[in-house]
Amino acid sequence: MRYRRARYLGGTCFFTVNLANREADLLVRHIATLRSAMRKVRAAHAFDIVAMVVLPEHDADYSLR
Repeated sequence: MRYRRARYLGGTCFFTVNLANREADLLVRHIATLRSAMRKVRAAHAFDIVAMVVLPEHDADYSLR
């Protein structure tokens, strides 16, 4: 698989990730594990996190608003 990546020095990226089972509360129940994983990745790779949000019971119709 070949990914196309835009590379801009100092650029900001926004991305959304969701679970295959959108009704699962896996990320909320294991938020400490997610935070730990993010710290490890940031220590190994140079990037900053401006903001990060985990939304339980995320509304699938948010794009219509």
